[in-house]
Amino acid sequence: MVGRQLARWHSHEDLVNFSPVCGRARGVFGLRLRWGILRARKRGDVNVFFTDSFDGDHAQVWVKVHEVKLDHGGTLETVFSDPNGLVIDLKSLRDANGERFAFIGKKSIPDGTYTKVHIIAAKDFTVVPTGSTTAVARQFDDSLDVAGGFSEIVLDLTARRLGHTDDDLVIDFDLANFTDLGSGKIRPALKEGDKTIVHEEARHEKIEFEGVVSALTGTSPANTFTIAFGEGRSVSVSTDANTNLFNSDGSVNPTLANGKRVHVEGTYSAATKTVAASAIRIHVDGDNTTVTAGALGHPHDADVSAGTFTVELKGVHGFVPMGTQLNVTTTSDTIYRAPSGLTITKAEFFAAMATAHFVALEGTYDSSSKVMTALRARIVEDTTDSREARIMGGGSHPDTATGTFQIDVIEIEGFTVRDAKATVYVNDDTVFVQHGQHLNKAEFFGLLPRRVRVRGVVANDRFTATQAEVLGD
Repeated sequence: MVGRQLARWHSHEDLVNFSPVCGRARGVFGLRLRWGILRARKRGDVNVFFTDSFDGDHAQVWVKVHEVKLDHGGTLETVFSDPNGLVIDLKSLRDANGERFAFIGKKSIPDGTYTKVHIIAAKDFTVVPTGSTTAVARQFDDSLDVAGGFSEIVLDLTARRLGHTDDDLVIDFDLANFTDLGSGKIRPALKEGDKTIVHEEARHEKIEFEGVVSALTGTSPANTFTIAFGEGRSVSVSTDANTNLFNSDGSVNPTLANGKRVHVEGTYSAATKTVAASAIRIHVDGDNTTVTAGALGHPHDADVSAGTFTVELKGVHGFVPMGTQLNVTTTSDTIYRAPSGLTITKAEFFAAMATAHFVALEGTYDSSSKVMTALRARIVEDTTDSREARIMGGGSHPDTATGTFQIDVIEIEGFTVRDAKATVYVNDDTVFVQHGQHLNKAEFFGLLPRRVRVRGVVANDRFTATQAEVLGD
């Protein structure tokens, strides 16, 4: 193979430049020169992750990262950048079974030897000591100060080649070796993490990000698309039947399309090199809801009358927490959702919190009162076994034997269908209604074809009606 490759080189410009005296030397020099040019032009992707080493002194360590850059020959390649900052609990990146990973981003970088990682972080951060629920304020060592009130933390890598192929880089915030200098100042420690277990998808933390959809392919619900952040940075996203799609303003018929702005929640898949989306909020033009903060956590102490509750924090964005708990209030404008993204009432949401694993919140955060005002609130479950959904459209083709009928979809929430058609299953627990009056299954089937509205549960790609209502006369 090498011989063939060299022969191709000689058959090109090298033979044109050949002279009887120094042809061989010029040919060899040309080969080396062209190889150097090709290598300089070659690029490859690097996938960057954060993790943490064991530390038993803290329950949480909240830092805000603004940039991550890779250094090769004095040239810095930005692999992550967020002017608002990525707020992350470093302690969450380690559990009893070892490292956990937070996917930071993917960047196409030039082929070359890389020697350093530069992390630009907010100087101020918070830590929650083990056994406490209250955070204490800390600052990175003054020697790390850079312009704008930031700190620059540098990791010296073992010189390695990146950019020649798809590669992974794991940055370990070595909490066990953070040094307390006194007076609230901390000298951080970084090291290169073990990338051999990055492929274990169960070891990845849920992430979220926003951007504009491009390069959308596939047929709903199985889509892939790209969110580009500029400077060669991008994230590939995949969806499937378990991805919950919903519109930002609570309207029906969420649809992915190129050019739409989306907020993605998901987990990095090492097998596909994509973020497998669990939920996607699609921004609707005209929705001017002011959202500057978000939180994910386990809810408790819910008071439906006051519209308040508390969450044990698992993740945040837009602010740095001052403890393990966050007090939340709601307003008359708050949009409440089931796990699938289906809009539900305030009463239904507060009732669901009694057994919910987590809630995902978006709104504003008041640093003085340490209270979040949730303008969007969604129940989040660890399982995708079933989810609530709602369809409205033309009902037809009732089949008593199979207990099914068809709907030509006009409005849909909570799941997606192909070709705007859905099969609805009914059972003994389905409630049939017309004009507020209950019907039996035979009466309901006998009224079809009619426009109907159906609420139900999706499980194993099967939509089973809990309530089916005939609309109009």
